[in-house]
Amino acid sequence: MSWQRARTEPRLARTQKTVAKMMIKITQPNRSAAIVCTLLGVSGFVSTCACLAPHTESIMNLKTPEPTPSNRVSPRIKRGSRFAGNIPDLLASLGLAAFLFLAQSNVAMAATAPSLGTAAPYGIGSETLTNTAAGTSTNGLICYTTAPATAVSSGGVIAVPCAPSVYSAQAAALAILNGVGQGCVPLPVNPLAGTLPPGCYETAGAINIAANTTVTLTGNGVYIFKSTGGAINTFDNSHVVLGPGACADNVFWTGSGATTLGANSTFVGNILDNAGITIGLNTTVTGRALAVSTGGTVTTAADDTITLPTACAAAAATTISTQASASVPVGGAVSDTAVLGGGTGVPQGTITYRLYGPNDATCSGAAVFTTTASVDGTGSYPSPSFTPSSAGTYRWIASYGGDSTNAASTGACNDANESVAVTAAGGGGVADVPTLSQWAMIMLTGLLAIGGFVAMRRRQRQSTRLL
Repeated sequence: MSWQRARTEPRLARTQKTVAKMMIKITQPNRSAAIVCTLLGVSGFVSTCACLAPHTESIMNLKTPEPTPSNRVSPRIKRGSRFAGNIPDLLASLGLAAFLFLAQSNVAMAATAPSLGTAAPYGIGSETLTNTAAGTSTNGLICYTTAPATAVSSGGVIAVPCAPSVYSAQAAALAILNGVGQGCVPLPVNPLAGTLPPGCYETAGAINIAANTTVTLTGNGVYIFKSTGGAINTFDNSHVVLGPGACADNVFWTGSGATTLGANSTFVGNILDNAGITIGLNTTVTGRALAVSTGGTVTTAADDTITLPTACAAAAATTISTQASASVPVGGAVSDTAVLGGGTGVPQGTITYRLYGPNDATCSGAAVFTTTASVDGTGSYPSPSFTPSSAGTYRWIASYGGDSTNAASTGACNDANESVAVTAAGGGGVADVPTLSQWAMIMLTGLLAIGGFVAMRRRQRQSTRLL
């Protein structure tokens, strides 16, 4: 969601400035500022309070004037005045803060696989198929409008051109892949490398896999990789492979730019790219190369092999419940324990533990600690320990990656029993910031705003009667 943050940052800065001005102008600013800062701090918007730093001393030194005949009643607030006009800004600011609190997330959620429909039997589909060397084959069907100079061996009928239903099937699949309901998160690293669990991953730039690099997809679930503003590039001798539980038919790649696979590479997944697909020589793809759109082109080289993936078996549902360790002072160790349940047979694979903090209330930053535990059946699996160096509230998220017969399952940020407070050294007390649930935070901010507005209206009426 990096693009969402980029779009909201200017507006958030204006919101913070408005809230800061309102804090300074309210009759008893020290109390009101504390309330609003607490609410926004719970939401992770501690920078709102930081923007008051130049005024902190003057705010805290302000005192309510002693009653005199001239100030016994609160000053009249004129309709249309600058202060009264800022009330809607305050309400909007609190609403925006609550909305952004709900919107922030950096944990890959379960993704939805589209049906390829009538495009599913095709290993290659495009308007133009380019191939100039012998040896390239697919066990699937092929369709195109413009034929290659050198034929590509097909496992069935070669259709010229692609049927309208194949165009429609690719368009429908792309609509699902690019839908807002996929719960995509930013790529954890780019160029991609290492092991990834199921989920939807996206970037506004190109997706790259460097030469001589291996990316392993581990866990039963759907994998979606998409570039909303760039290409997909894998370089020579790179490898995308399946780990325990992963299925090639549940892997999808799509970009706004063309997809290029390097030579002597292995790759898994269905490529749906209207901008074109190029496959380097001696490359093996377990999946599909579909560019069935106006002007779509698939280009292959010598000795490429495209193998249709087998259908993925339905996985048994699993559950994961967790319990974080107790509060400790700085220098003490923290850990998490996950209990895996459900499934079928003897579940295998891994449980991944990620620790966020301190005071990362939405788990939107990078994890400060990541570790795994091997799974051999259902039961309790404690994580290795971690020793924090800073006080604050830390939050665990545990995820089971699944295997060939058992589905993945994951916890979420702020799950019950998944927060641990690390206190300041020397017994300075818990450095935790009280955490409200999302709906409680929204209700409290709304009640605060309404209560303040009603109080000001009552003072205005009293002032009018006395004047």
